[in-house]
Amino acid sequence: EVGQSTAVNIVYTVPFIAASAPQNLTAVANVPAKRVQLNWAAPSDLGGSTVSSYYVYSKSQGAATWVLISAPTGATLQISIPMPAKGTAVSYMVRARTAFGLGAESAPVVLTAP
Repeated sequence: EVGQSTAVNIVYTVPFIAASAPQNLTAVANVPAKRVQLNWAAPSDLGGSTVSSYYVYSKSQGAATWVLISAPTGATLQISIPMPAKGTAVSYMVRARTAFGLGAESAPVVLTAP
């Protein structure tokens, strides 16, 4: 009949957006253990999701691209990795993975192995 319609439920979903960058990345050399301790804080904006893992990257001095070195799972905000060779300068950077995908890059930190 004209003028009658069936009720329809409309559901709107808000898509996730990329997380902001992890904050306060630090790299500390543990010389006796020959390890580098990386620590960071969670992004200030997770884009409506939760962190499933953090991706940790490194780049040797003069290198053009970042190399994925670790993808710890969950809300881990630190990792211990092998120390580079003495005198080698390495940059480190972290990104959060959420339901959106990879978020923004943290500010890099440089460590020159003692």
